[in-house]
Amino acid sequence: MIATQSPLAELEEKYRELASWCDVMQALADFLPCHIDAQVSDNIRANLLALVDRVHRLEEAFLFPAIAGCYGCETAAEIAIERRRKDRQHDRDATQNLVNIFHDLQSNSSELCSETIAYTLRGLAQRMRRHIVAETELMSLLRRKAA
Repeated sequence: MIATQSPLAELEEKYRELASWCDVMQALADFLPCHIDAQVSDNIRANLLALVDRVHRLEEAFLFPAIAGCYGCETAAEIAIERRRKDRQHDRDATQNLVNIFHDLQSNSSELCSETIAYTLRGLAQRMRRHIVAETELMSLLRRKAA
């Protein structure tokens, strides 16, 4: 029998994976304009967007209902959730942009300078780190409330 991971534990694991990707993005940005290894590029293109999508699905399935239950006012909960949905869409769009950049780099069709690519990498890493911190704090508050 295989033990299944709780959704909350899976979300925490995915946050750790995303934080590791942030470290990779920062390191890549720091070493540009050096050549980016094809395997790293392939890994970003193949896995980063899927990870972001999985994190967002877990958050929507498990954090959004908890947020809705924490507010005494339905309108306040809707506003908080809608703001998070918009943030997630911006995160996804920025991740898709980065994946596209790496696709263009791999096919030698990128017209972006290394400074622009570094800025994009750092910006996404910073955005993702803020997201992780905010949602981790929310999970901590929800745990304390449940205790």
